[in-house]
Amino acid sequence: MKLNIAQNLRKYRKERGLTQEQLAKVLAVSAQSVSKWECGDGYPDIELLPNIANHLKISVDALIGNDTDGKKEDIAYFWKKFWSGDDLPGTGNVRERRVQFAEAYWRKYPEEYRIAGAMIHELTFGENRNPEKYRPLLYEAAEKILSECSEPFLRDDTLRQICSVCTDEELPRWLGKCTMEYRSCRFEVLEQRYWENDQYDKAHALHLLNNLKLMCHVLGRELQRELTPEQRIAQMAERRRLIESFAADGEKVPPAWLDFYAGCGIRMASAYFGIGENETAYALLGESFSDYERWKSFPGDEGLEFGRKELFGGILGFPDRWRFLLPDGTEEGDVFYHGFIRAYGQNSVDYLASLANPNWQGYCGVRREWFDDVRDTPRFREYIARAETLLGHPSTLLKK
Repeated sequence: MKLNIAQNLRKYRKERGLTQEQLAKVLAVSAQSVSKWECGDGYPDIELLPNIANHLKISVDALIGNDTDGKKEDIAYFWKKFWSGDDLPGTGNVRERRVQFAEAYWRKYPEEYRIAGAMIHELTFGENRNPEKYRPLLYEAAEKILSECSEPFLRDDTLRQICSVCTDEELPRWLGKCTMEYRSCRFEVLEQRYWENDQYDKAHALHLLNNLKLMCHVLGRELQRELTPEQRIAQMAERRRLIESFAADGEKVPPAWLDFYAGCGIRMASAYFGIGENETAYALLGESFSDYERWKSFPGDEGLEFGRKELFGGILGFPDRWRFLLPDGTEEGDVFYHGFIRAYGQNSVDYLASLANPNWQGYCGVRREWFDDVRDTPRFREYIARAETLLGHPSTLLKK
């Protein structure tokens, strides 16, 4: 990070209304020394930095650095390099060099918790994870996130990853940092706070949002094993029936759920191909494409309802925003839950479009072999082409 002592010293001295002579006097140095520092002809002695910062009422970091743009560029460089894996410094395989690269940047920017989180993910994800070798580093980064970071998704993700690799003896200590019981969840705690402080409208609005988030959680949970086509059909059918039960009179599916509903239909159709019931699969696929097209036809800034007022109270979701609009007119953001609702259909269309790639083997419980009897037929190729058109861009699952 570039040192900007000269510019910052001059800037903050003037903001405090001090002359070079006045600052020099309180620092017990000559005015010529202050002038040289501000011209960039030298730096103050390191022992003087806290005294200078104190008199200017700023931090030492603000005095010597505060190069915000340079920091942003450096962190952007880190992410580009980290994810590409190209020409990473260090030794060992790509994963080990990623870890070493992330550690170096985390030491450089200790408040960049996402970098620490990426390092933890690299150490704990997949069959090649290696927690034993890096266990002290892994625990240090996790402790840092769990004790200082306020971002709930990163905290929860860190805790899950640590609990997956820690020893049996260490598990109780890490579980002790976890608040997984329903009544201690973040938004339920806030709901109770509003109620106890007589903010009943806020408590009610948050209660409705909690209902929606819990429903998303139920609908989004996957079994940690492969399902047969028959099991996948039953699972998706149940999800579709549940969503249909949210609809008001005269509706089949509440508009805010259409993306998710379409995704369930596409995955259900895929499983029907897997058991050879091709006509049922084609009919369901066509219906689901129409549902997805309807979802995409809504203006991005149009609020869409989730269904029955007694459950969700008129909460609105927006196709182009990662936020909910509550009945009291306030907005509540939640990347995970809203992204889950509005991306399920797109992801399902995406995996169909990717079937044109011979390297594609499966995605989220849908297997390539389910399509062996139809994949190369003209009729099915038409549906693949339609999926590519609906997606609006090449499949993101595999580079073609």
